[in-house]
Amino acid sequence: MLSVSRQRRALSLLLLTFASSALRAQQPVAGTRPGAAAACSLGNAAPTESVALVLSGGGAHGIAHIGVLEVLDSLGIRPSLVVGTSIGALVGALYAGGMSGKQLDSLVRHLPLEELFRRYPPVAFTTGGDLASPVVTQAPAFVVEQSGAAVRLQSPAARERQVNALFDQLLLRPNMAAGGDFARLPTPFVAVATDMRSRAPVVLRGGDLAQAVRASAAIPIVFAPVAHDEHMLIDGGLSANVPVNVAREASVTRVIVSDVGAIAGRTNDVRSTTGMLGYLLDFLFTQAPYALAPGDVAVRPAVDEYGLLNFTHEAITSLRDAGYRAAQETFGACPATVTARRVTVPRRASGPSASEERRIADRLARLMDEGVYESVWLNPERARADTLSNLSTDPSPVTFAPVAAVAPGRIAGVGLTYDNHDGVRASLSSANTALAQDRVAVSGAVSVGEWRQQLLLVGAALRRHSLRTANAAHPGSVTERLPDPRTDQPPWSMLTRDLMRPAVSLTGMRETVRLYDAAGHELARPATRDLLAFAGASAAFGGGWQSALGPIEHLWWENATTPGSHARNATGALVRAARLFGVRTTGPDQSSIPAITGELLWTNEYRRALANADLIVERRGFQLRTRGALGAGRDIPLSAQLVLGGTGGFPGLMTGERRGDRAAFVSAALSHALVGPLYWRLDVGRGVTRLLGDSASLGSRARGWITGADGGLAADTPLGPLTVSYGVSTGGRRVFKLRVGS
Repeated sequence: MLSVSRQRRALSLLLLTFASSALRAQQPVAGTRPGAAAACSLGNAAPTESVALVLSGGGAHGIAHIGVLEVLDSLGIRPSLVVGTSIGALVGALYAGGMSGKQLDSLVRHLPLEELFRRYPPVAFTTGGDLASPVVTQAPAFVVEQSGAAVRLQSPAARERQVNALFDQLLLRPNMAAGGDFARLPTPFVAVATDMRSRAPVVLRGGDLAQAVRASAAIPIVFAPVAHDEHMLIDGGLSANVPVNVAREASVTRVIVSDVGAIAGRTNDVRSTTGMLGYLLDFLFTQAPYALAPGDVAVRPAVDEYGLLNFTHEAITSLRDAGYRAAQETFGACPATVTARRVTVPRRASGPSASEERRIADRLARLMDEGVYESVWLNPERARADTLSNLSTDPSPVTFAPVAAVAPGRIAGVGLTYDNHDGVRASLSSANTALAQDRVAVSGAVSVGEWRQQLLLVGAALRRHSLRTANAAHPGSVTERLPDPRTDQPPWSMLTRDLMRPAVSLTGMRETVRLYDAAGHELARPATRDLLAFAGASAAFGGGWQSALGPIEHLWWENATTPGSHARNATGALVRAARLFGVRTTGPDQSSIPAITGELLWTNEYRRALANADLIVERRGFQLRTRGALGAGRDIPLSAQLVLGGTGGFPGLMTGERRGDRAAFVSAALSHALVGPLYWRLDVGRGVTRLLGDSASLGSRARGWITGADGGLAADTPLGPLTVSYGVSTGGRRVFKLRVGS
């Protein structure tokens, strides 16, 4: 059985990945809503009557389905069939698999849903030998990936591999209970998808349950289509967002509809990227109205005031309550003898034992975590009675025929930054995990700006043996058939990870360093060239901890543009440790990775130690970002000197204005939503820099204690964070800052 924590993590990402489906629901024909008598009679339905529950698509509005289910449970109304589209298919599959409305409610209230839907996440390099910061971050504006011979733009809303893995985990138990036939679930279930070529609805009644739900929610642009038999399937909301007709085809007597789609003609907030996506998808999901027959019941929660992408805790509570209120209004006139009844959740069908479930779940999670496969569908099937041996103790054992899709082996992301002090900087980051039969990964990042150019290459061994099995029948195929996950055949027998992995990196950098006095006047522009090589080991631990340890070789030139400049070199060792936290999905700091980092650099020429902290917390709509650093060194080259404020800058100063071989600072930035995606922001800080050995000609370089503050506006854009602010600092220093990108 899946742990509660795993279920919570799984459901949270799955619900959020459907969020960008701005579905325009089919509206019921006017005058077809039944009276309270028809609704109440469902609680005392005759045994010969069959009732279908239809759950529509609708992004975050789908949380309201849970409130509707709670009311149905309290009335003792348990449908004989569940039909779902998109997020309705997910909620419906869990409900049909045996979960009650109250269990779903308890589950969703403890989920940090808003943290699991975001655009392209930033990429962190922790083993690279950069001197500016222990962790180098790249925030791409768009990402391209290559799978086989196909090149595609990666979804800006969800990662295919993580979503597919969580479908597997969350729906594992009902998937095995169904054994390939959704009618075997405690309540028979049907998912609705759309044929991409004909745009006709495709009704899914069997196969892999996780794959069927994933196909029903294959939102165009956000998710790739799902291959199923001869069809390429996309989101069911394009053909039947409220699949009443599908329920009718099952010859049910009556229908209950929970419709949470958006009302036609609603206003979209197109000022944000997600709002514009919702506006465009509205055109795709426009459909004809659906009709209800006498005796049917439609529940229409009032959810349109909530954003289709709004998964905050406050919105989740309001959406669930909206569904509960709407269902209560519909069934509110029912007699006490009906409202007092309590539902009995049907027992699930027999299947693998709990220990077997845990083993399969663990193996699936570990295999998907390796990143070799984009999806693994188990395809469970119950053996026929005539194939069972007389010695079998399971009357209906489950067999598996997993089919895996190979994950893209090459990924590239592009970013762009503008700063009114540093000018324009373009960056390109790339990763290739398809080398040496997926046993070696090579990553790189290039950034080019007016004052600083950098090339970073990182290589690491991933595993000793390849997890993939060559497809002899179809060489070069992006799909593979895997053995039963309960066996000890590869890849299931090869999932033990090495704690320490060999790693190498090479960093080349050119920089023109601008030096200032305390009044902000530029003193000099010495140029530096650096080449830093690292060869050692990296390790990833639980809780987001990462580390790197190994020898380094540093070659550098100072005043490289001056005739007669000569190279210097240093040999030593580097120790780095970092704990990376979850990236924020709201507010102006979505391109930074909250982290605690530390570094010790010890060579025969110089020494440096540095500790950084960058943390973000949110309370009652306010976001507080606290940063701090403490560093010290001896005989440090100019390129390795400690910069006050780090790469994020210091309040009241331009980035890089103060540097030395001793530095410490602390700052706190408070922000709150102002209008739409725009935030007001106030940042204050205090810090100090020291210089133990400075040339006489630059003796007026800024040093000592300083206090500064910035105030202005901030937002998150597709290019990264946007900040416009005015800052002041002690000594009368005043600066205007404009920055887009990270």
